[in-house]
Amino acid sequence: MIDRTYLPFKSAREYADRGMAKWMGFFISEHSSSLAKMKDISSMSKSMEDDEIYIQALREDDIYELI
Repeated sequence: MIDRTYLPFKSAREYADRGMAKWMGFFISEHSSSLAKMKDISSMSKSMEDDEIYIQALREDDIYELI
């Protein structure tokens, strides 16, 4: 525990820091918003037709050969 005897207020001297627990709410909201973005990205690929997916996967050189 941290020595806070130098502080003038009793409430400040007896304060128990929660450490990383106080950051968990921030992490969870950031994590859930990132997961939502990833869900949108993956659902977009499912809505594409097979030929669109194939064209996206081709390299530029391969496209010129097909033309």
